[in-house]
Amino acid sequence: MLQFCYDTLIAMKIVGIYFANLNGSPSRGEAFIMAHLTNKCLKWLLLAAALGLPFGLYAKPGELVFLNWADNFIDPVAITEFETAFKIKVRQVYFETEDKRTDMLIASDGKGYDVALIGGHNLQSYGQHGWLAPLETDRLPNLQHIDPRWRNAFPSADTYGVPFLWGTLGIAYREDLLRGPLEASWKPLFQPPVEQRGHVLMMETIRYSLAVALKALGYSANSINPTELAAAEQLLKNQRPFVKQYGALDIGPNSEMVSGQITMALLYNGDALKLREFHPHIRFVTPREGTLITVDYFTVLAKSLQKELAHAFINFMNEPARAAQLAKFAYYPTANRAAEPLLPPAFHQDPDIYPKPDLLNRSEIPQELPPRVLKQLNQLYRRVVGEPINRPWGQQ
Repeated sequence: MLQFCYDTLIAMKIVGIYFANLNGSPSRGEAFIMAHLTNKCLKWLLLAAALGLPFGLYAKPGELVFLNWADNFIDPVAITEFETAFKIKVRQVYFETEDKRTDMLIASDGKGYDVALIGGHNLQSYGQHGWLAPLETDRLPNLQHIDPRWRNAFPSADTYGVPFLWGTLGIAYREDLLRGPLEASWKPLFQPPVEQRGHVLMMETIRYSLAVALKALGYSANSINPTELAAAEQLLKNQRPFVKQYGALDIGPNSEMVSGQITMALLYNGDALKLREFHPHIRFVTPREGTLITVDYFTVLAKSLQKELAHAFINFMNEPARAAQLAKFAYYPTANRAAEPLLPPAFHQDPDIYPKPDLLNRSEIPQELPPRVLKQLNQLYRRVVGEPINRPWGQQ
């Protein structure tokens, strides 16, 4: 539907220009366009604009479209190397959260992208929606280097995805703006020190904010027990007055954490370490209660017209030396076993990148949940973020 609307817009624009030239009035040409676009098309086009979808879904000749995390997640040097080797242009389209990526794929019905980075717990449902193509493993010789534990960590992972990087959720904070050391627990995130209140950022991704609330209470991050979910909802509501923003943190020199507007955030470990490049007092802690382990997978889109090239891109990024380069750039552990020996000892020994085994044993990967449960979680989360903010200390 969205592609039809794009095509309709282009056609009507041409006719509108003709009428404008005929009548000498650009505004009359624009009025012609608006009068002949259906309400349904207008709604789809407005949604596309809100989600940041490109106007023109399909890849142009000579380009590969890569749906990727925002904030420079992939080393641009690797992208340039691929473009040079294959004489192709890589056009990157970005998403800030997993929920927004899902919205983008819904809006386009999976069209317009060749390769995408997808979280492991979304692989099965995305495949069922018809958005992902089964991997052609004969086109992926570097699959031999991938750690089997990540290939089989999620349902349908071995069918649809090539594991790329894995990481953990934790608390990023500005140590120079604290009056004392931060406890290695989820507690400070939900009951922050007075000086941090009103400066907290929580991820907009529903599953993750709810999961860490469950972990803080001693429950499984994947719990669907009504009593436990109610307790997690109340914890999030109690935290609400302390939260400045529910959203995605900019991971760059202009980040709110660099400026000090945000002083504590629920964040991925690699993102926190990248932020440290821009401010030496940004720290990260993985809470002792355990956390969520996230894994990103390279996938080929089912409606891609360039599946051979998409597989070549994924295989290229999994050359061991390049996989090590990408891990160092992003500050995340690699799923490529042949790349691991190529990483410096300091990288392996950093507990913010590789948490200690006992902490990993208390952590969980997010499980795929049925649609009815996801709907309930969405309603729960909306009740939390829809609560009016009451900050008794006057912080706005």
